[in-house]
Amino acid sequence: MAIRILSMVMRKKLLIAGFFLAFALSGVLSAVFPNNVRIEPNLWFGADIGRVINDMAEPLANHYRLKVHPLFSLIVLPVARPVYWIGRLMGFDGGLSKGIAAQFVTSMSAGATWILIYLLAIRMGLSRFASLGISLLFLSSTAFLFWWSTPETFPLGAVTILLPLILLAYNIKSHKVWVMALVGSLSMTTTNWGAGLIASLVRFGLRKAFLGLCGMTLLLTSLLICVQKAYLPSAGLPFQLGEERTYIKRSVRPFETAYQFFVAPVAPLTPSVIIGEGRYSQFTFALPGWSDISLLRISTATAWLALLFNGIYAALSRRDNSVSIALACFLGFQFLLHSFYGDSPFLYSAHYVPAMVLLAGYGLTAMPEAHKKSITLLVYVLALILLPLNLVYLYESFKLGVAHLAG
Repeated sequence: MAIRILSMVMRKKLLIAGFFLAFALSGVLSAVFPNNVRIEPNLWFGADIGRVINDMAEPLANHYRLKVHPLFSLIVLPVARPVYWIGRLMGFDGGLSKGIAAQFVTSMSAGATWILIYLLAIRMGLSRFASLGISLLFLSSTAFLFWWSTPETFPLGAVTILLPLILLAYNIKSHKVWVMALVGSLSMTTTNWGAGLIASLVRFGLRKAFLGLCGMTLLLTSLLICVQKAYLPSAGLPFQLGEERTYIKRSVRPFETAYQFFVAPVAPLTPSVIIGEGRYSQFTFALPGWSDISLLRISTATAWLALLFNGIYAALSRRDNSVSIALACFLGFQFLLHSFYGDSPFLYSAHYVPAMVLLAGYGLTAMPEAHKKSITLLVYVLALILLPLNLVYLYESFKLGVAHLAG
């Protein structure tokens, strides 16, 4: 009994420590993020961060993009607005106060995502040591450093994607709880509902319960949209997807897409570059040439891909873990979606990198006991190496962005 209590106390301390580590890293990176790079429309990998900050912290802004982020402002504004007023009371101007409020919510999502990844890893059969390792690998990834360092919809979307998977992992049966999680997965970005649908389909099967959950989710979401519209008259009504046709790719580059989806969000081989001109200039991780790749970076990318595809293979071949099956299906859906939609898969990487990291971790459970400890140590070494390497690329992106805007 005493050992069990001690174990629970240690787990809580680890979760709290992990939350504050992710929160602090997110906040520190935000503090050094050049603001002119942050607010320049489309420059940061196609993101419109200035608009998102207003959606998060300014009720009087034009919230037209809520047509693809159904309940984003309704959920975030009540959290961000009090922080905004605290900033104003401390003497900060309105723009800085909004930025601080929006980043506070983003940093909170960093801590929440870390906790969810760790808990899911435990429920998928990983040891605490291995679960901590893949959680640290997530913090070392390019996706975390590049996206949790500035306000955007994608970091918050990661939390709502993982919530239905937590219900699946803990075998939660309450339909009320499932409806709340499904509404959450739909709230941030329309396509994120795919995570909720996959998790609930794996849990309940294609039966009456699943169809009922879908119907209740749409009904409750519609009611909340009405509340949001009354609160924010400028809010765009969701599911008006005609404009989104402009984001469908005119040509498919499979090798470039695969690199930007599977490699760049965790272990890119070369720094980001700026493509395009004027208002259409934006960062991207271009497909590198062989002469541009260092031995260290190709080694880290190879190790990462080996872990990832081993985990995907384990999930699809063993099929004995419902969470790993749901993660593999969600990752496949995301890859298919971003092969045809959006500027670059890296723009949306905060949505699916937690799933990739968890699948990479799941692969450890399928390894022979004789090799499991050494491979787990490899995860720690990979996280330790990737953190400074990816921080260098983040800093170089900051410098390139500042120089681009100055020129």
